[in-house]
Amino acid sequence: MDGPGPTGGGGARPGSDDTVDPDGVWEELLTLADARGDAHDGDDLEERTSRLVAVLQRDGGPRVLDLALPVLADPATGRRHLAARVLAQLGYDDGSPFEGVIAAALAAAARTADDDDREVFVWGLTAAGGARWTAEACRYADDPYPPVRLALARNLVLMEDPPGDRCVATLIGLSADADAEVRDAAVFSLATLNDRDSPAIRAALAARLNDDAGDIRHEATVGLARRGDGRVLRPLLDRLGGDPDDVFRLDLEAAAELAHPALMPVLVRLCEHWADDGDRMFLDLALTARRRCDPRTRARATSLEAELVAALNARWAGAGWSVVASDSYPRTVLRLRGGDVGDGRPHRVWDDVTVADFRVEEQVERFLYDHPALDPPC
Repeated sequence: MDGPGPTGGGGARPGSDDTVDPDGVWEELLTLADARGDAHDGDDLEERTSRLVAVLQRDGGPRVLDLALPVLADPATGRRHLAARVLAQLGYDDGSPFEGVIAAALAAAARTADDDDREVFVWGLTAAGGARWTAEACRYADDPYPPVRLALARNLVLMEDPPGDRCVATLIGLSADADAEVRDAAVFSLATLNDRDSPAIRAALAARLNDDAGDIRHEATVGLARRGDGRVLRPLLDRLGGDPDDVFRLDLEAAAELAHPALMPVLVRLCEHWADDGDRMFLDLALTARRRCDPRTRARATSLEAELVAALNARWAGAGWSVVASDSYPRTVLRLRGGDVGDGRPHRVWDDVTVADFRVEEQVERFLYDHPALDPPC
């Protein structure tokens, strides 16, 4: 729900340190913004600015609206950008009570802004606006200035939980952007949409498997591996089977996500190499991937999943609903069916536990924690 507009009211939020003086902090921030062009101590200046911005966002209250909103039209670029930065997450800890006022102001400012301002205002919009502002943000997907499109590629997923169809379609388009940095950010956003899967998402990721700019092909590989898409098996075999010094961390993560037994020989070789080489980080990643690709791990996981489903259904026998499993290790998902619960939200069995650490009763409690609306058994 939208909070009040500019009121000229007091400073600190309820329960906060009431010694915070929004006007004083704001004036100090403006002084820092004016000094940026001449300052030699850039890191120190940014540290001080970040600290004061956080104070206003956390404790400034509605008074900050009065102070910052007019400055979005200030003649000084540094001041305009500072105002957008402060407004972007004003009151975030209190549930963003000013979202409507702030998002509307940033959206209006972005429509008539030059390139640099538009980048900052669109970034602010994606940080301040919730789901009902997604359409406004998505209108910049074809913006001629790459940093504006980059702001979308990085932040669009933060506006909706989970991201809706418009958000996903925009990211799919940005994943094929002419600018490599935009593509990279969009592919990363698509790859990490763990609760969304579709042929269109997979096709967008697969189209980037040979994109050699930055980490793009590796991020795309992780995204497809998380979805169990077999198109990444051959690229992983080729890349993991080469010189260990050329192996990317993301490819080891993808191997663990795919959990395909055909990867075992190359992973065994890499484990032996890094055990001798002493590279602990890469060794740990390779060991994790090897364990998950081991057919014995999958067999044990399948047995544990069946025990978990049986335990949940036995505990609530006669309650009018049941738990069903879909997909397979390590992507197994449990859902509620029947009664008044519909499909419920997906419960990913292996997100936070290994086969070695799996205890059925602990996982029963974890499932129930994720579904607090369930009535306790009689």
